[in-house]
Parts: sequence; C-alpha cells; structure tokens
Amino acid sequence: MLLAVLTAVPQRGRANPIEVNVPVEDILAILRTNLTDASTVEMNTAAVLGLLGRYKGRVDLVDPAKEKKSLIPLLGKSQLFNDDFAYLRIQRVDKGLADSLQKELKRLKPDGKIGGWLVDLRYATGMNYEAALELADRFISAERIQMMLGKQALSSSAKTNAFSGPVTILVNHQTSGAAEILAALLRRNNVGLVIGNATAGEARIFSEFEISGDLRLRVSTDTVRMPDGQPFSDKGVKPDIAVKVGSGDEKIYYRDAFSLIPLNRLQSSRVGGNQRITEADLVRQLRLKLDPDATIAAAPLLAKHPIVRDPVLARALDLLRGLKIVGPLK
Repeated sequence: MLLAVLTAVPQRGRANPIEVNVPVEDILAILRTNLTDASTVEMNTAAVLGLLGRYKGRVDLVDPAKEKKSLIPLLGKSQLFNDDFAYLRIQRVDKGLADSLQKELKRLKPDGKIGGWLVDLRYATGMNYEAALELADRFISAERIQMMLGKQALSSSAKTNAFSGPVTILVNHQTSGAAEILAALLRRNNVGLVIGNATAGEARIFSEFEISGDLRLRVSTDTVRMPDGQPFSDKGVKPDIAVKVGSGDEKIYYRDAFSLIPLNRLQSSRVGGNQRITEADLVRQLRLKLDPDATIAAAPLLAKHPIVRDPVLARALDLLRGLKIVGPLK
C-alpha cells in the first residue's frame, strides 16, 4: 500500500518520531472509516505526490514534450572585460555546448587571443555529463580518465591546442548536475579556480521509465563517480575562493552585474571589514616588498566603463587582473 510506504519514510534532515513501529494498518483503517470524503484512489494519489515531493530531484514525473519546449538556451550573455577577458555564461550543459561556446569565442575575439576566462556556471544545470567532459576537454591537454558513468569510463584526449590562459569558474548553490561536474573537472585538472559558493551536490545518473499517457518517471539510479570509483560528493564542489552573497542579491547581480546594492549587505569569507582588498592590490604589495625601489602604478580607473558590482564576478576579475600584473615576475 503506497500510503504505508510514504508514512514509513524518514524525513531528510530531521528526526522522524514515527519511523519505527508505525501502526500503519491501524492508521489506514481509521482513515478509511472516518475520512469519508476521500476515496482510496485519492489517498493513493496523495501518497504518490508525497513520495515525489519527498524525493524531488531524485524522482521526477516529467512530460518530455513540455520539457523540450521549456529548455533554456545553452549559453546566456557573453562579453569581454578589459578587452581580453572572456565572460561566458553557461545556462545548460547539454549536447552541442562545446561547439556553441567555440563559435561565441570567435564572435567575441576573432583573433582568438583570450587573456583570461570567466566561466559563469551560476544557476546552470543539465544532465548530460558527456557534454560536460566535451567542454572541459577543450581546456585539458592530457589524456586521462576523468569520470565514471556506471561502468563507462570517460576520458579527456591528448592535444597541443587546448585553450590557454587563467580560468575562473563562478558557481553557487544552484549550480547542479552536469554543470557542477564541469566545474569539478576544470578544477581537478588545475585548469582554474572555483569562486562563489558550494554547488548543489546533485550529480546523479537517471533512468527513465514509461508510464501511462505521455509521462515518464525519471529515477536516480546512480551517481557520477570519480576515476577512483568514489561518488561525486553530495556536498558539491567547494569553492577555492568563497564569496557569500544573499540569494536575493545574487539574482539581482546575475541579471545585471552593475546593479548598485548597499555594500553592507555583502560578506566575503576571504576579506573582513567594509573595504574589499583586491588580488591586484595584494600583488602590487608583494612586488613592492620584492623591490622596494620599484614604482608600481595602481590599476587605472576606467571611468568610461561601469563598475562591476556583482561580488563574485568582481572577485574573479580581480584575480585575473592580479595574475596579469604578476606575470612579469615569472
């Protein structure tokens, strides 16, 4: 009986005081006798809906036709910062993403000279893990096993024309599925640094089952695994540089990175106080310590360009600018 199953399922994240020795049959008998305006069909329907709600994200009832119509584009906005930092917003990780990104790069920078990368995976999702590896592979020069999908091993390929330049990967709690695997692959292969907040931890493998009508039941049957066989952590990808932003503010910044929000609402786990010290500032201080007689000019203030207020994007830009300054020291 579905209702019996639902009643016995412990609630995630909190103790369930009735999960042991539940008098299921007694409860059902009382409900059938006294809840006279609810039929058995209605009770079973309520039980199924309860199960779907309880395991949302692991079990989903989908309409393939409607789902296809509601798919968001693979890529969102893109632009250049400092004339050579490519900002690329990925919205959905799916087949064709790597080629779409390559075409967008040619539009942004026809000469192909990218000084730094800002790969924005905030709010990005997707379940196509092969597509995640296909894009990550464009940044990886070595051949090695990158992940396991069931018993299938997926590998990067050896190449001499991998994308070059420092990479920053922007993530948040809504970065899920194939998008967080993309972030994990870029980080694990030392391609770039992850900035923002921990991802959702929902990199699961799904199987679909046809049911009545045009609906399908999508059930999580496994999780993506690392080459050593360990499952992808349900705690997600932890950022290298954590930047705490309120969920409401982050949505505003995501829509418009130049929006002005009171700075006292923002917190960075790396820097205290009201004034944000940038990586570029730290690099200049380091160079002065190495050569006290050096004259290091502050980064010019480009009044003709609007100020980036999005704290996660601003942190990524600071890092790229800092790396550009420290380059001559190598």
